[in-house]
Amino acid sequence: MMRTLDRAAGVLLLLGAAGHTLAWICLGGSLAWAGVVVGFGLIIGQLIDPRVDMHLVASLALAGFSVRTLLGRASQDGAVPVGQPASP
Repeated sequence: MMRTLDRAAGVLLLLGAAGHTLAWICLGGSLAWAGVVVGFGLIIGQLIDPRVDMHLVASLALAGFSVRTLLGRASQDGAVPVGQPASP
């Protein structure tokens, strides 16, 4: 459920709807998921497990993208209109 909400908020962020608000939501969701993943790793007794590692890397990467948006670095590249090539 949390991953679905996090992904939906990420899609809305890409669409440009209330960027900072959604970035905070995504950051919170991603960090919460990272906590759940670490907890799962501790419960099974193996933090070095492919299931734990995959989810931890993905959630921390998403958190990084949210931080980048909050710092205003994500908007340095202008949007490219659909159907038109980007200028070099």
